[in-house]
Amino acid sequence: MRNRQPKHIVVADHLRRRISSGHYPAGASLPGRRLLASEYAVAQMTIQSAIDDLVGEGLLRTENGRGTYVSATSCVSHTKADVSDGVGLGLVGILARVYPNRPESAKSTSDAVIEELERIISTAKGSSVYYNIYRPDLSIIPLADSVSRLIEHGVNGIVVVNEHDTAQINELISRELHGRVPIVFATGHRVLSRVSCAYFDNKAWGRTVARHLLERGCRRLLAFAPKTSTWMTDRIEGAREAIAESGLPQSVLTELVGSERVSVPRFAPEADFAWSTMESFEFASRAITADIGFDGVMAGNDCYALGFAKAVEHLGLQAGRDYALVGFDNSAEARNERLSSVQRPIGLLAASSIGLLSRLLSGEQGPLAEGVDAGVVVRHSSMVPLSS
Repeated sequence: MRNRQPKHIVVADHLRRRISSGHYPAGASLPGRRLLASEYAVAQMTIQSAIDDLVGEGLLRTENGRGTYVSATSCVSHTKADVSDGVGLGLVGILARVYPNRPESAKSTSDAVIEELERIISTAKGSSVYYNIYRPDLSIIPLADSVSRLIEHGVNGIVVVNEHDTAQINELISRELHGRVPIVFATGHRVLSRVSCAYFDNKAWGRTVARHLLERGCRRLLAFAPKTSTWMTDRIEGAREAIAESGLPQSVLTELVGSERVSVPRFAPEADFAWSTMESFEFASRAITADIGFDGVMAGNDCYALGFAKAVEHLGLQAGRDYALVGFDNSAEARNERLSSVQRPIGLLAASSIGLLSRLLSGEQGPLAEGVDAGVVVRHSSMVPLSS
């Protein structure tokens, strides 16, 4: 690290920026001193001094024997500061697939992203117009046709929410609509490299979870999901990177992922969660035997994690006592069941999307891409006693 300031000041400043950007969200656990010392190429005493400074500022809190966490009051709005500084946003079109006529209680991730986009655009003194790609009969309006409608409406730019259909995106590109106004995709994982995209960085999330498990002393990690998916593949890749960084052999991680692809979501989120949890329970019950050793589990999502935990109870194993368990999505069920989980940074995804759109409107050449990182909200399920 080349900087004239004391090393602990430099480290503290970098950690402070990571917290304010949402890289480490409220409630997330900070990586251990050893991993941070390796990342910053400094002594662990330097890391401790930096952490002490941030604890004094109220940004971090420490719990003896458990770790260091981002304080709940430390994370303010993560809207990109430069959104309103450059060229005006003007009228922004928002496209998404959202099931029509659903109750308020059945809001999806897309709903949350749309609401945050509208808030950020309004804060930046712009305005928005929303088009649903779903018709009332649940047939789909082609993406290119939806973009055409928004262009005719006079939008300056467009954000497309959670659209991963490669054929639809290729059609949009082939009709040369993509170049008429700036378009940014806000998605759960990276889409085509030929379009600008803000996305959940699942590889980074997998790295974060693996680091958390390794810091808890886990040395027999298990990546678990009853069905395969792009995001799970990325998370496993990130976990393997974390294992390599720690100097451990790749045999530390075992993959137990079903070969069937994730199916199209059903219409009732509560019923879907229960159905997926049962599916996870049945898959784990068939696949897990007494000779499969694990002390740390990264499940594909919260319902998979809870199904897994129930399935291995017959082996006498309890999450948080005998092994560490982490899910994804930080659902209400995760909170109720004291399950550690990765919080989806909806606000950061929306802010990154508008930040990219603002850069394109200012004349920067695309395609642009920005991955959104996240942290683990630590609860009982991953607080196994530290290994000696």
